[in-house]
Amino acid sequence: YGFASYENLFGEGKGYRTESLKLYSWYQTGKRQLYSDGESHLYDRIRYGMGVTYFHDKLRLEAEYMKGEGMIMTGVKDVNTNENEETWQYNMKAPVENVANGYYLLSSYELYNHFEVIARYDEYKRMKNSDIDYREFKTLTMGLSYIFNGYDRLDVNYALNEGKAPYNSTANSILKSMGDLIGIQYTMVIK
Repeated sequence: YGFASYENLFGEGKGYRTESLKLYSWYQTGKRQLYSDGESHLYDRIRYGMGVTYFHDKLRLEAEYMKGEGMIMTGVKDVNTNENEETWQYNMKAPVENVANGYYLLSSYELYNHFEVIARYDEYKRMKNSDIDYREFKTLTMGLSYIFNGYDRLDVNYALNEGKAPYNSTANSILKSMGDLIGIQYTMVIK
């Protein structure tokens, strides 16, 4: 695993609250072992990306691009043929020619003392090398946060989700029924 960054500090703050402009890139590679038909197989898993963060005064901007090669998780599937029972299994596509990529853009602004509005857009394209397995996911998230003292916070988010499988009509009909998501999260840092 490798990580490189350059950061220009503007003011005070620590961790996530550091006022700065930061450019970074990262790379991760390794082998994963899977068992299939009683045999063990090693597969490549490569991930890399680059990004930028900017935080000054009340404005935060972030963007990151990521790419994956080799082993790609393709979701979970009910593999039980009995419709009255469920047996869920994680699905992996392991060959090295598999490719996925995605990015996100995030902006937040502190409206009033302790209140922050957030907007985030992300896209993820999975299994770009296989028409039947190819999926596209897009999410637009809007939210409001209340920041207590330090890093403790309460977040309320609404995410508009969209997914499609342009070359697989069965998967596409399932993805079209994907709904939006409302999330409420409380984060507390214990020292």
